[in-house]
Amino acid sequence: MGYFDLNIPYPDPSPANKPTEQGNRTRLAVKAMEFGYTGIAYNRTIKRGMSDHHRCSIPPLPLSSLLNVLPSLSLSANLHRHLLHVPLSTPFRQYTRLTVCVDSASQAQALNSGNPILKTYDLVAVKPLNQIAFDLACERMEVCWLNLIYTVDYWKWLF
Repeated sequence: MGYFDLNIPYPDPSPANKPTEQGNRTRLAVKAMEFGYTGIAYNRTIKRGMSDHHRCSIPPLPLSSLLNVLPSLSLSANLHRHLLHVPLSTPFRQYTRLTVCVDSASQAQALNSGNPILKTYDLVAVKPLNQIAFDLACERMEVCWLNLIYTVDYWKWLF
């Protein structure tokens, strides 16, 4: 069994902030590896309607670049994996996640297995913004129950 963080924030791409965002993303991935995690998911959040530009365009980081950031990374990762009883042979995986904020029945209609935009992500979560949306998610939406839980971004305290 491995340990995963499935809520690494991935901001909408902007050419001006690309180097800063790439550096932050690399630091978070390195920290997760250091702590013995075996996978992470980069999370993009949609608050309004879904369109074609929301297709997944999140490239995974090359693992060689992570090892260049912190040469002692493999030693630290091996130590934590040993302490967590995670086999050293378990690969580090990078996933993509889309969180869709829903507050109406019309927005909920887009969350179905036939939606081509949702198919471009590894994981899809729903964040109900009110009781009606929560009831719809529980009764009719094709979502995993675990994705209804709002996760807290606890990585901010690290930096």
